[in-house]
Amino acid sequence: MCKELADRGVDVTPARVDPGDRDALARLVRETPPTAVVHAADPAGSRIAQAAVVEEVSAHLALSAFVVCASGAGVLAEPGSGGDTVAAHARLEALVRRRRERGAPALWLEFGAPAPAPAPDTAATAAAVTPEPAEVPAPAAAVTAPPLDMAVEALALASRTDLWSVSVAELDPAAAPWLRSLRLLRELPEFAGTADAPADGPDRTLLDRLADADPDERAALLLRTVRTQAADVLGVAPADSLAPDADLFALGLSSFAALELSTRMRAAGLDVSPSQVFDHPTPARLAASMGQEP
Repeated sequence: MCKELADRGVDVTPARVDPGDRDALARLVRETPPTAVVHAADPAGSRIAQAAVVEEVSAHLALSAFVVCASGAGVLAEPGSGGDTVAAHARLEALVRRRRERGAPALWLEFGAPAPAPAPDTAATAAAVTPEPAEVPAPAAAVTAPPLDMAVEALALASRTDLWSVSVAELDPAAAPWLRSLRLLRELPEFAGTADAPADGPDRTLLDRLADADPDERAALLLRTVRTQAADVLGVAPADSLAPDADLFALGLSSFAALELSTRMRAAGLDVSPSQVFDHPTPARLAASMGQEP
């Protein structure tokens, strides 16, 4: 990579530093102050801590950019399938969002498909695993990595706009039926006109019930609404099986699905921002945060 950058006219000075070692990283920043930071993040817990350290030791610098790059697990994973990886991506994305809220430059870039799950230990599981016949084709991937040039174009676009979160991938609507119900994609020709798309317009019955309810009834109704919508986005059935204190991101709520959840709530007439979903990641906390009268 250093050679490729040098060939493009970039002055490269390699430095071997553990991003999780705060003292070593702070010393490197003092000796060679960067003008921009690009952090390639891994969903592992140690990488989350490393990103926080990188952000901390560079916070005093007047950076032109602070970019955190990751696979598409946070935004493009199928709801309910990402588990710990999606939750880790949500925490990394929240770090970027907090920087933007402070007025500091920050960009979250997800590129390509969600990272595959680690392969099982074949020595331990060989006796229990029966390989698929060679003639059976693998299922089509719903999300694949586009040409790398598209990521570069996305970075250029983000630098010219106020975007703080960008995801770049190629979607196959035929292989991704779960994407068809997302309001966020319904304006795309490939996903338009789907029969299972949620109905538009506020839920007047819900709003009337909230307006007439006393505080305890209103809290219970909001919690039931959040659980129903979150369960639908996650593909959990029945909705009552979604515990009020369940961590939605740990259950696989990607940032794309979190945006979908807030979109659905707003479409029903409830003012819920994507930030609220990130800041209050359980049904009970999200419902409690919705204190405005409808």
